[in-house]
Amino acid sequence: MSINLEREREMADPPKTILVIGGGLGGLAFAQIVRHSEVGYKYKVMIYERDASATHREQGYQIGINQAGLACLSSIPHIAKVLDTIPHDKVNAAIMLDHKLNIMLELRQMAWSDGLAGLVNRWKLRQALSEGLDVKWGKKFVRYEETESEVIAYFEDGTHAVGDFLIGADGAKSKVRAQRCPDLQLEQIPILNTGGSVALTPAVKSKLPRLVQLTDNAYIVRVLAPNGTSVLVMNYAAQVENGESRLIWAISFPSAMVPNFPTDPAEVKTEVDSMANKILCNELATLISETGIEDYLFPAPRLLQAILPVNGNPLATTSRVTLLGDAAHAMTTQRGLGANTAFADAADLAHVLVQQDDNDPWLGLAHYQEVMIKRGFNAVKMSRQSTTTMHLTGMQSVLRNVLIRAIGWILWGKQIVWG
Repeated sequence: MSINLEREREMADPPKTILVIGGGLGGLAFAQIVRHSEVGYKYKVMIYERDASATHREQGYQIGINQAGLACLSSIPHIAKVLDTIPHDKVNAAIMLDHKLNIMLELRQMAWSDGLAGLVNRWKLRQALSEGLDVKWGKKFVRYEETESEVIAYFEDGTHAVGDFLIGADGAKSKVRAQRCPDLQLEQIPILNTGGSVALTPAVKSKLPRLVQLTDNAYIVRVLAPNGTSVLVMNYAAQVENGESRLIWAISFPSAMVPNFPTDPAEVKTEVDSMANKILCNELATLISETGIEDYLFPAPRLLQAILPVNGNPLATTSRVTLLGDAAHAMTTQRGLGANTAFADAADLAHVLVQQDDNDPWLGLAHYQEVMIKRGFNAVKMSRQSTTTMHLTGMQSVLRNVLIRAIGWILWGKQIVWG
């Protein structure tokens, strides 16, 4: 009887249609959280993604998930199979070193905090988040039109979709953001970055004993080198075909160091190898030189970008269109907040929808946007501060390292006294 009543209710009150532009982690997480809510039947979530599939392009091998991010995904039952693969045997969440690989600061694992819970394969997470959802792959969004009763999304192939609500989850270069709040602009930051991965064959391992030890003990290894250069090194949790694990590295540096940086892949490798040999210790230089052109994550160094926060709430006007994740608050990667902030957005927006009165399903949208913008802009600012700190030069970099070492000694002392 209850099943029949539920079907009758669905027929009498057809589900609201939500159009999600962008099938990245945030948009997919939102759809899954709605889907698995008690009133998920009230909403039909349609996702439109320009990528041909969940694994169509390089998207970074791993991302850091913090405790808050894990909590946001906890209502999605099948995601556990991916999150359970997060290694929990690391002693440290992160280690900061100087360019000679001397430890300056060790950040211990603290399960009770919002600190790093571990690294997860981004592709596997995206695939899992897309399971069971209506994702239209290969759909390039162009623009939307909004009326009092609906919103229409138009795509490059000439098709369109009609919904009650539209969510822009289409990343840092969001076309939805450009139309919804054009004053919210991306800012280029004068820091170039590139990176790659290396298979840890026995021969390579023998050349990198210190890096192998460090990455075995911490999720993230961050090196602060001279001239404003920073290097990130992590284990690659997935396996290559022959069963050998890999190390991922990323190097970033002020663009003024190499004003006319090449774009040809072979020339890029030559320039990066030369820079590493001049600035970094032997192991780091070897790690980079052992990376083939085909194992670079992207063909040419890219300038970092971030949203330039504005005063007030750029989404304050009433609309059936809102934003989520990088579309609203793209940030630099140095603080590791991007994906986790998008997950928080997804959970909050889904909560707003499933908790609303049937007569006014968008009642809490204004509150969501206030919270989301405040949280997002705060994360943008913190990430930008971390980026600036990691790329200091001259005496400022010396003072930074002294301060980091002092903090490291204080934390070490607390660990000895209180355990």
